[in-house]
Amino acid sequence: MGKTIWINCCEPSADVYASQLITWLKTHHPQINIIGMGGELSRKAGLKALFRAEELSVMGFTEVFSALPRILKLLRDIKQSLKKTRPDLILLLDAPDFNFRLAKYAWHLNIPVFYYIAPQVWAWRKNRVHFLKKYIKKIFCIFPFEEDFLKQYKVNTSYVGNPLLDIIDFNSFKNITREKNKILLLPGSRYKEVHSLLPLFNEVCLNLQQKKNYQFTLIKADNIDLKTITQYLNPQLNCKIVERKYRYQEMASSYLALAASGTVTLECALMQLPTIITYKVSSLTYLVGKLLIDVPAIGMPNLILKEKIFPEYIQKEANVENILQSINLWEQEKTYNNTILKLKEIKTILGNKKASQSVGEELLSFLEQLN
Repeated sequence: MGKTIWINCCEPSADVYASQLITWLKTHHPQINIIGMGGELSRKAGLKALFRAEELSVMGFTEVFSALPRILKLLRDIKQSLKKTRPDLILLLDAPDFNFRLAKYAWHLNIPVFYYIAPQVWAWRKNRVHFLKKYIKKIFCIFPFEEDFLKQYKVNTSYVGNPLLDIIDFNSFKNITREKNKILLLPGSRYKEVHSLLPLFNEVCLNLQQKKNYQFTLIKADNIDLKTITQYLNPQLNCKIVERKYRYQEMASSYLALAASGTVTLECALMQLPTIITYKVSSLTYLVGKLLIDVPAIGMPNLILKEKIFPEYIQKEANVENILQSINLWEQEKTYNNTILKLKEIKTILGNKKASQSVGEELLSFLEQLN
């Protein structure tokens, strides 16, 4: 089957999922040509990257505005490449503000468009569901409630399982003991996140270190340079910096975590690590988001469980006092253990489907029908 799949992946978290899918496709059908846009993991898995995901790493409305000329040029270049290569299908991952433009363009070229990691239309700008119904052949959802929402609008979709359940080898961590004085820091994978959150994390940790013999471990995203991290950490802070690939081992041995909102909070939940979710963006981004976003929580574990099992602190609420209060609550054994019990429910809700296999099989089945 000498077919070509174009994968368009723009975000670090989506790059993990894309790489797993590419590995599955290459294992089962090595002759498939996989091209497009992706990050380091996708490239290592076998993606022939015509464009690099690192070229598109911004967050928030005002941040996107400042990078607009670069984004528009990248979009034009990808469209030209799509027109030239004419892949048999295109698979978009996440990043709807960018990928929707490619979806419409590919549709006009009669290239079938699939979507993996569904746009969160259930959370904000719900009118986008009509775009999905028109331009996307099928959406592969990674949360059960997404499938339920989209089917209300007659969108062709299916729940394929959550890829994190394939990625995390839970058995390899089951004998690791949690260190009660160890706190894990997860300041994000974008420079804007690190710049806005790490000074806060540093202040919280210094405060804790004065009261108790705490140990801190910081997970550094692959695309963030070490100098960016160290400039915000006090030299007196007992903090170890660890590469992202070791994050699950660190989650297994930590007692709790401070994290930027994002995929990592679900990873923490699956590893049964109580986590305080924080997020800071520009004032304009926050105001616009507040008008558009219609969800009771920002953390995926809280949305899945339909309760705020993880504290969430956004903008001014993301301060030392609030975070210390949450840490104090989890130092009570009963509260901590109750949180762990709730987190165990998430794996049950997500089920046991193999996401990469499910998506891969559907794509291959579609390609076989083209013969």
